[in-house]
Amino acid sequence: MQPIRAPRPNAFTTLGAFNTLFDQLFDAPVSPSEAREAGFRPPVNITEDGESLHLEVELPGLQKDDIHLDPEDGRLTLRAERPKPELGEDVTAYRSEFRYGVFRRAFVLPREIDSNGIEAAYSNGVLRVRLRKREQATKNRIEIQD
Repeated sequence: MQPIRAPRPNAFTTLGAFNTLFDQLFDAPVSPSEAREAGFRPPVNITEDGESLHLEVELPGLQKDDIHLDPEDGRLTLRAERPKPELGEDVTAYRSEFRYGVFRRAFVLPREIDSNGIEAAYSNGVLRVRLRKREQATKNRIEIQD
């Protein structure tokens, strides 16, 4: 009886299988909530200076009217939608890597932020939000009586 020999894997088939597994692993959503948002999740930068907090959000390809920014209940909610364009009946898509869908993200506003002092501007695909801090109340020293 002859032993059964498995075919020897070659470098190209092994590498191809590894690349497929790697792509599936890193393209898969981590949680159910991320799975719902996996279509469209732009990056956000948050910085602070002495007077304000600053948010920068990359939203290329959107119009100003597609972006909604709402301060409510101590949160700042950012919502945007990038609808998927409809292809004509005679169009075949061979590859589609653009991300589409609804994006929603809420940021908790620190107490020192004045919700009436929020300014936003959108240009060149970047939303810039300035959140002004409240003027600090002067702290008076309280003298303790005997």
